[in-house]
Amino acid sequence: MIAQIREAFATLPAATCVPITPGGLGVQEAAITLAFATAGIPVPQALACALAYRCAHLVPLALVGAPALVTSWPRKAAA
Repeated sequence: MIAQIREAFATLPAATCVPITPGGLGVQEAAITLAFATAGIPVPQALACALAYRCAHLVPLALVGAPALVTSWPRKAAA
């Protein structure tokens, strides 16, 4: 089972190499869900894992990126 999950994550870059949607949104989740479902994991749990994988990548980026964006945003000079 672990080897099948490892293979599923190894094939993920191939599924998302063609940019169909911004950031592979939806494509990545579908690829993970399909790979896990074929490995024998029930679809609801496979989808939950795919969404958790997406959140595990987006949340840290948002926590670091939002303050960085605010501090680096060019400010207009007071007239």
